Amino acid sequence: MRPILASTTLLLALAFGSAGHASTIFGDTFSIEVFNTPVSIGTLSGTADENTGLDINDFLDNGFLGVEVNWADEDSVDVTLIGAFSDDGTVSYALTDLDFMMGGDATPIQSVSFNRSDSNIDEFVGDTSIGQPPASAFSAPTITSDSTSFTATLSSFPTLLQADGVRLRYDVSFATTPPVSGVIPLPAAFPLLFAGLGGLMALRRRA
Repeated sequence: MRPILASTTLLLALAFGSAGHASTIFGDTFSIEVFNTPVSIGTLSGTADENTGLDINDFLDNGFLGVEVNWADEDSVDVTLIGAFSDDGTVSYALTDLDFMMGGDATPIQSVSFNRSDSNIDEFVGDTSIGQPPASAFSAPTITSDSTSFTATLSSFPTLLQADGVRLRYDVSFATTPPVSGVIPLPAAFPLLFAGLGGLMALRRRA
């Protein structure tokens, strides 16, 4: 019985073992274009790196507006703008060429959400007694996305916050979970599983 149970466990592992793999951006070269809406200020490129440190840390073409981008994990990115980007408080940026991969297969972006709890915006608003703007001065960005990019528009982003270097976190979710190359996906794995179990039952009867 023990060999049969061990073989059954192995078949189940083969059939279901592809679950749990995550899509990752690490190793991909991407770009960010910053706008004093609707005018482009400049574009920077970098490589998503799982090691500690900034993936982009540079000045735009005008030489005095800084941009920092860091992929905090495989599907979350921090963006920091440093400088007075817009007098009217309207700033946007587009992250493009975002090629998330899982087991050698591309994973299209489904949506992108603003993660306020993992941003540091609340360190810079709300306490008017020390000169901070009221909490209402900042509005969550409006986000649009397609399969390989997203754009965040900050329609209420006072110049005081721009100069402070506020870091904003964005979380990416995916439309599909492609099969890992070389692994039989579900439900295609079920016929193999059932065939294997049938063979084990036949061996048991002979025994």
